[in-house]
Amino acid sequence: MTEKTSFFDVLMEKGKEKTQLFIKKPPEQWTGDPVFNRFCELAARMTVVNDVNERGNSLIEKYKDMLTKKEEQKQFILQLVANHRKILPTPSKTALMS
Repeated sequence: MTEKTSFFDVLMEKGKEKTQLFIKKPPEQWTGDPVFNRFCELAARMTVVNDVNERGNSLIEKYKDMLTKKEEQKQFILQLVANHRKILPTPSKTALMS
């Protein structure tokens, strides 16, 4: 992908002229446009991933395994964290000071 290649060009598989014409159209004229229809098809097939959540879960698992190998201790740590979150739901300096 070069500097002048847009996301739309990649989706349209080298249909740069078509995408440029589409982008210039007002949204009211998109219905029925082949480029718009193609984008709708592609968007419908995309999978949404909560990357932040997945990274957080992975980090918790790694940290949990680093602390201890004993399942009983892991459960105790998780219960301790859950109780702490109930007591202090908003982890901020202001919440700590009150």
